[in-house]
Amino acid sequence: MVHTYLNPLIYLPWYAATTLAGPKFATLLQCTVQSTVIFPLMGVVRILLPDRKNASRLPTQILTVVLALASPMLWSEAGTSFADAALATPIVASLYFYLKWRRSGDDRNLTLSGLCLGVAAGLKLTCGIYEPGLLLIGVMPFVRGRISFQTLAMQPMAFVIGLLASSGWLFALCFLKFGNPVFPYFNSVFHAVEGANRSYRDTAYVPHSLLSALSFPLRWAQGGSITSELFFRDIRPLIALALICALGVGLIAPRLRRQQCEHTEPPDLLTDVIAFFMASLVVWMCAFSIQRYFLPGEIISGVIIGACLDRLFSARFSVALLIVIEVASFASLRISDWGHTNWLRTTYDLTIPAQFRDATMVFIAGEPFAFAGTFFSPDATLVGMTDWDNREPSQNSPFTRQIKEELATAGAKPAVISAGPPSRTALSVLAAYGLELTRQCEKLGGVHRDAPLQICPLSKGDASTAR
Repeated sequence: MVHTYLNPLIYLPWYAATTLAGPKFATLLQCTVQSTVIFPLMGVVRILLPDRKNASRLPTQILTVVLALASPMLWSEAGTSFADAALATPIVASLYFYLKWRRSGDDRNLTLSGLCLGVAAGLKLTCGIYEPGLLLIGVMPFVRGRISFQTLAMQPMAFVIGLLASSGWLFALCFLKFGNPVFPYFNSVFHAVEGANRSYRDTAYVPHSLLSALSFPLRWAQGGSITSELFFRDIRPLIALALICALGVGLIAPRLRRQQCEHTEPPDLLTDVIAFFMASLVVWMCAFSIQRYFLPGEIISGVIIGACLDRLFSARFSVALLIVIEVASFASLRISDWGHTNWLRTTYDLTIPAQFRDATMVFIAGEPFAFAGTFFSPDATLVGMTDWDNREPSQNSPFTRQIKEELATAGAKPAVISAGPPSRTALSVLAAYGLELTRQCEKLGGVHRDAPLQICPLSKGDASTAR
């Protein structure tokens, strides 16, 4: 029951590799998958910075790609089971196919753009924040009369098809089980009994004022955890926004007009990328402002820097500035340490004490510890608990009934896994099932964390007292 409201397909390769080939291979597999973003990234850069007839832009292209990869969230997720880095590939690919359509006019690229983003959103709904940006830059040529409404509708229609292709089965399953196809999201609309009568949304990082929102890039450059669970530092979004402002200043307009003749690509392609970036940034801020979900935006900010410098300055000077920014970005980069991966240790290789290996029901108190489930018996049942949701299972819903029925069996041996002692919220949820801690917890070997994972046996109290 772990990840009940997330599409398990994106996590399946990692879980399968961990179970069948071990954690080292799983880490290598994840790094391979997460690194595929470089291919659509190179495509975007080549479209924005095509080779000139007389002078190659290859140095600028290479430096821009490398700068785009200086993403703290991309590197912090390397080798972990997080899906954001892997899903950056179809999101950047969606932008690539859109730019390719704008350059060539081939409507098949527009369809591919929608399909890529739709598949990504189906695998993880948070990726849907990039669709408004693509819709916006698609509307721009429609308003200018360059495309028909039928062409405009191709991208969102393809998005829906991709969404249903990757997650339609999950929508149907959730609807049959809970009455909410996207459970527990939009529960205020569908009113599934299993969840609270509100939309499932983490607003801990959402800015509470315009000034707070505008300060995000500056605070990212300074370093901190304003939009992340852990500290990170990234100076590129601040530089990208400064260069975007520079492009809009009237003082540089004459220089831009002189240089436009040197470019073979349509002059508004960079404008499209900037509009996509800004729209995605605004939607992301309003939706949740969790930095991991803006990982593709971090990558695109590096592309914007390279493209803006190329348009503002001569080839040699732009390359020199790129090198300076590149060195500064990597020198100041601070990567979040999730405690999940380390190139010198096998951190996923859990050692489960013998008396817990056959536990029939294991409660996972907190996130993201679901990987522990791969080290238990296939017959074990895992129950995901999110402390920050602050809810008790008092409803007579499908999941709570199933959990209570399994706990009522004679051979049930419940246990709970947490980082450090279980929180009050976790204990409250367990008490609602008639469970309580009665014996000493044991540490789980093999995971390096500030608060080591531990497993605690639970005793079944009087079932009549359970809510």
